[in-house]
Amino acid sequence: MNKILQKFSTRGSNLPYRFATVVFALIMSLAANNAAFAQTLKVTGKVTDINNEPIIGATVSVKGTNNATMTDVSGNFAIDKVPSNGVLLFTYVGYNNKEAAVEGRKEINMVMEESVIGLDNVIVIGYGKTTQRNLASSVSTIKAEAIVGTPVTNITQGLAGRASGLIVVGNGGGINQKDNISIRGGGTPLIVINGVISSYNDFALINSEDIASLNILKDAAATAVYGAIGGDGAIVITTKTGRGKTTFNVTADFMLTQPTLLEGKLDSYQRAVAMNNLQDMYGLAPTYSQDQLNKYLDGSDPLNYGNFDWQKAALNTFAPQQKYNITAQGGDENNNYYLSLGILDQGTIFKANTNDQQRYNFRFAQNSYINEIGLRISPSIEGYQEETRAPLNTTAPGGIDNYYYYVFGHVQNKSPEQNGLNPFGQIYSGTTDNPLAEMSADGGYHKRSATRLRGQLELNWALPWVEGLELRATGNYSANFQADKSWNASTPVYDWQGKLSPAAPMSLSKSSSRSYQYTLQYFGSYRRKFDDKHDVDVTAGYEASYGWGESLLAARSGFLIPIDQMSSGPASSQTNGSGEGVSIANAGYIGRAKYIYDDRYLAEVTMRYDGSDLFPPDKRWGLFYSGSLAWTISNEKFFQNSKLASVVNFLKLRASYGQTGLVHLDGNGNPIRWEYLSSYGYNANGYIIDGKIYPIFGEGALPSPDITWYQRNTLDYGLDFELLQGRLKGSVDYFYMVTKNYLASPSATSYTSPLGISLPTVLSKGEHRREGFDFSLSWNDNLADFTYNVGMNFTYFDQLNAVNWSESEASIKNPYKRTTQQTGYWGTGYKSLGFYTSSEDVMNNPRRIVNNLLPGDLNYADLNGDGNVDGEDQWRIGKSSFPRANYGIFLNLGYKGAFLNILFQGASRRDIQIAADLRSGVGAQNRFIYGYQLDFWTPDNQGAKYPRLQNSNKFDNANHNVSPASDFWNVNAAYFRLKTVELGYDFKKVLLNNAKWISNLRLSLSGNNVFTISDAVKYGYDPETASTAGYGYPVVRTYAMRLSLGF
Repeated sequence: MNKILQKFSTRGSNLPYRFATVVFALIMSLAANNAAFAQTLKVTGKVTDINNEPIIGATVSVKGTNNATMTDVSGNFAIDKVPSNGVLLFTYVGYNNKEAAVEGRKEINMVMEESVIGLDNVIVIGYGKTTQRNLASSVSTIKAEAIVGTPVTNITQGLAGRASGLIVVGNGGGINQKDNISIRGGGTPLIVINGVISSYNDFALINSEDIASLNILKDAAATAVYGAIGGDGAIVITTKTGRGKTTFNVTADFMLTQPTLLEGKLDSYQRAVAMNNLQDMYGLAPTYSQDQLNKYLDGSDPLNYGNFDWQKAALNTFAPQQKYNITAQGGDENNNYYLSLGILDQGTIFKANTNDQQRYNFRFAQNSYINEIGLRISPSIEGYQEETRAPLNTTAPGGIDNYYYYVFGHVQNKSPEQNGLNPFGQIYSGTTDNPLAEMSADGGYHKRSATRLRGQLELNWALPWVEGLELRATGNYSANFQADKSWNASTPVYDWQGKLSPAAPMSLSKSSSRSYQYTLQYFGSYRRKFDDKHDVDVTAGYEASYGWGESLLAARSGFLIPIDQMSSGPASSQTNGSGEGVSIANAGYIGRAKYIYDDRYLAEVTMRYDGSDLFPPDKRWGLFYSGSLAWTISNEKFFQNSKLASVVNFLKLRASYGQTGLVHLDGNGNPIRWEYLSSYGYNANGYIIDGKIYPIFGEGALPSPDITWYQRNTLDYGLDFELLQGRLKGSVDYFYMVTKNYLASPSATSYTSPLGISLPTVLSKGEHRREGFDFSLSWNDNLADFTYNVGMNFTYFDQLNAVNWSESEASIKNPYKRTTQQTGYWGTGYKSLGFYTSSEDVMNNPRRIVNNLLPGDLNYADLNGDGNVDGEDQWRIGKSSFPRANYGIFLNLGYKGAFLNILFQGASRRDIQIAADLRSGVGAQNRFIYGYQLDFWTPDNQGAKYPRLQNSNKFDNANHNVSPASDFWNVNAAYFRLKTVELGYDFKKVLLNNAKWISNLRLSLSGNNVFTISDAVKYGYDPETASTAGYGYPVVRTYAMRLSLGF
């Protein structure tokens, strides 16, 4: 110090040095005295919003220290050891941070304002956290409370239209129905729950009441930290923790569901009249006399002239569903807990009441904070139990996983002339594939019990002696158990006179499976801000996971007595099976570094050195990376001094580039194991020699020498903005992706198979490209007590194979059939020119070589101009079956305690094709199922929806002219829905504001899939149908009442 002071003294004189020494000593003495006499206080107060409503769970901390507490249910707080000259920092998710100088005060009240754009909201990303203000990657956020109010049975059904970048496609309804979710047109995204990679099923079945935040990671800058499995984006969920004074909350949802569209079937009389009209068109005698028609009408001879309503007999109008949820939470910053229990009871519209599911969710989370050493300990345990059942018998053998295919197909296709019941009300044996027998409680069953347990322990240590340094260790263990019992037994059926018919032999199978997975993570992070200008955020860590599973199966057939126990069946019929223990392991080294200068310029890099045992030992490790830049223009002085600053409050440009990966999946979405090893298949019934059966081994596919992950490079440009004092906010992104490293077998492209087996897959020049944009925009404002929030989000993409790795050279050379360099088509087929209008039209135009082409048949285009219509004229047609755009439009209104939330959602064109089962033009009377099918071509109805109906060999062309794929049968399934509406009242906000014993009381009415506008409806389809053949549970509309009570 003396040397430093000497530098400021005048050469040759000690006076300046002595003077400086005295001044320095005086300053240090005053500082020491000030520190010695600085008092610590206990400060109390209350935190409220601008409406004087208490904010529960706000964090109150002494700035620059780990000393913190949380507000209770009344918004009150108390914090000890506060320096009298210190500063209190008030934070709460969704609100602007506030500070207050203590200045010796023992009581400080704070009013916090909601942050419309949420610039300082905490956003959970891959292995870390950030804020909207400091985000350089592309991330969308869905508010948890929006999902909670949606009347659905699992979270996948409640996300459509909620966020930009998210594309959701429904898949019918019923038990275990899950919507298909894509981020920017990719495959199933990665699921991360509380920082740990999880399964899609875990995501679907999580209790929505437990969700604290849900973020959509869309670009490589956000997902490169997940390496070889991050290519399709990620959904990151964080669950709730306890806060504030102990509170209990009970929520009950009472729901009724019904099909959004269930076309009524034609009755026997209507079908018979239509058949007579068809006969008349061909100049043939009527099939049914007037006397026979009268018998269909009056029901005088139900055995020979039945008129049975299968839908009415088998299906109810509504199906009941109930959800209950109980939560308890409380504590302070040093020790808090959260406990929840959820119950779902889901039924179906089957009158037999034999298909249902009960699900039980639970979660317990606890946080303990040791303030003296800065250590937070966070254990949690959660899980669910599912009990599911469905009927099972010989004509509907699908069980839980495929029951709807058989039963809905039979309800649809059974003629009303066939009886379901005999005169005594018993199930009639004279009708095969009788759906009343297939859903009866007196037949067989398939029961499944599934259990999932998941425990996690997280340690966060903020080292007190190194500001900004934090170490974190996480251990997660999950276990799955599933048991299935399938009793395949025929329902008792009776003939017309009431005599019991013989029963078929019964069979029984039982299976069980178990699996587990554990994940270990070790991370260190350093976050500091220097000189109020330099923000540094560095994270590095290691993650490893291991999974294992096995299954067992036993079955017996030929049961002669109806006892559903394995020992009751003949031992000679027993078969066994197993899935031997299979394991999978992954590991990765993760790094992230971010630097922000003066809240204006942001640079961030991420990497993951990833390893997986899916690949050969010499190719198991790969490096994935990303880099991103952001410029907050609104923080520039030139901008702040401009007139724009009064209008534009926040403006940020973003750009990112990165590389992620994808692994090869099977048809069920599971990683394919051992592709790099030689394999053999075992066949227990290979050969018969001297009357005996001998097993054999067969060679499997040749191993690939090049197997590795697919490589996806992603470029993203983004703009975030806030205008008009936060009332108008939004973001827009452009993205471009290129995927390489595809494997292909030369046998499928340009070579034969000289070894008698396909050549192994090798690294190809295949390249896939995808680009698009997404944006979100919202307006938030109030007029006194009236608040409103309106906005929309939109996502669009398109894609092509720049080089199709599996297309043959001959196909590539055909410009009309090749898939290379082509975007968004449905498939290949004929181009329809409409109907032939006359015999001359048939004779004078190119046509397919089939018998009996007549006016009213489909006229296909001769696209290659060779004078014939054949396979060479089947070119690319239609639009992709996956929508290229999704959008959502929302409106949220509030007045004092009343609220109204509306979400419209839709999708751009995607083509679905009318299945052969529902095409008019074939099979005559068997195709008269629904009323809209009567709109077929006749000389007097040439503008019909369907071609002529064929009848008798004289006028039949054996279906050959209507069965080929063509754009005539493609239906535009674009749609616009009132997806969700909720109307309710919050009694606590106004009427019960002063009732201290109650913390929450809300009542609401809601609907889901309320109405739909789509061309598909004209053809009897909901645009998100599970089956265009009608072989699936319909998409459902839900009406619900919700009551939430807290105290």
